[in-house]
Amino acid sequence: MISKETADSFIGGVEVAARDVGMDDPYALGARVFRWLDENRAFFAAMRSREALREFVMSFPAEAEPYLPLAAELLQALPTIAQHEIRKLLHKAADANPLEVPPGRPEALDTQTKRKICDEIADLHRSGVQLSTAQERIARRYETSTRSVRRAWSQRDKLPCEPTNLAEVFEALSKIGG
Repeated sequence: MISKETADSFIGGVEVAARDVGMDDPYALGARVFRWLDENRAFFAAMRSREALREFVMSFPAEAEPYLPLAAELLQALPTIAQHEIRKLLHKAADANPLEVPPGRPEALDTQTKRKICDEIADLHRSGVQLSTAQERIARRYETSTRSVRRAWSQRDKLPCEPTNLAEVFEALSKIGG
């Protein structure tokens, strides 16, 4: 059995979604829909066969006969009307909740990873490893392409250089001191 907290959380999500598509009171709409279904229960019960529907229609008073063609046209238009209304609701929800996607191709490496890659390449190069070899080793270590590593290396001057903890500050100072 689902807990009360989980049920309340789900209901809260449904209420927010309903408000997002313009339903101020989803419960009033639900009550109206169920009232309409209840009032039209005989019609839906008659839909089980052509004969049952014919009997149901023939039970209408004679005054209803001129309105039957209009009712048939409305019933035929219902799917189109429903599609149109659903599209409007979906567009409204999409407009209210836009995706925040940055333009262009996503970057393979984030800024922090690029900084680590550049630092490791520099360490290898200082220890005597040829630059291209150091880039290839780091690419294998980070499971990315050599081209991505070379791109990060070529943009290293533009990367922020912010130590993330005190140990990195002391390490950077020791490298400067020689």
